[in-house]
Amino acid sequence: MRGLFYHQFRKFKIPQAYSYLTRLIEDFPLDPHMIPDFTKVLIANQKHNDIIKYCDQLTSWGNLDHLEEARVGGKKNEDEESVSMKIRTEMAASLVVAIRYLWQNGQKVKYEEILNKALRLSENGPKIVSAVAKLFLEMNRVDEAKKILYKISSEHWTQEAFVTDFFVDMLESKRAEDVLLKGMHLLQKGIHDKKIYEAVIKKSVELNRPHNIIEKIYIEAETHFPGDCIELKSLYKKSA
Repeated sequence: MRGLFYHQFRKFKIPQAYSYLTRLIEDFPLDPHMIPDFTKVLIANQKHNDIIKYCDQLTSWGNLDHLEEARVGGKKNEDEESVSMKIRTEMAASLVVAIRYLWQNGQKVKYEEILNKALRLSENGPKIVSAVAKLFLEMNRVDEAKKILYKISSEHWTQEAFVTDFFVDMLESKRAEDVLLKGMHLLQKGIHDKKIYEAVIKKSVELNRPHNIIEKIYIEAETHFPGDCIELKSLYKKSA
């Protein structure tokens, strides 16, 4: 059955792969090493509730335990430890994807509980912390986003984390000058995000900054996002 699953998976026949996968899980415990491919198939088939259900089963059955117990000469096998964390991170990422989809489609699930489970699975890995904080921000739950973001030191933040932190501050701050300064700092630091450019240009227009300075910011944005700056152009032209 596993061979049939991978035969369909490699041919990108995702519905067929999903069919073999569910039959495989019914008859045998899922090999943890299959989890990355398993979650890809569930996401591609929009089986987001299944992601939550199977992740629950996989952790409660202890399918990952043998990866944690690998030893070489009495010491933990670093390769196995790395594989285990990669698998856990894949599971955590799939839970975040599932919750975003279910929330966007108005389905009622225990969002906070499941997102906290994703954080635990990844042991607060930067990638998952950033993704969970961003999702809470999208849900307009600013306090939760900030709380989660600060689970890790800013020296380990991903670009997504810096962007989320910027928008948390933007929602909390009433001073256009503060938003502008932080946005400019991030751009100078190499955090190039279209929404940050948008916020910086918008605040620059609000503060009546010189047109040539705003033009320079717009040209820089266009360099990083060629052909995708129509909204930025309309904002920048307001300063003319």
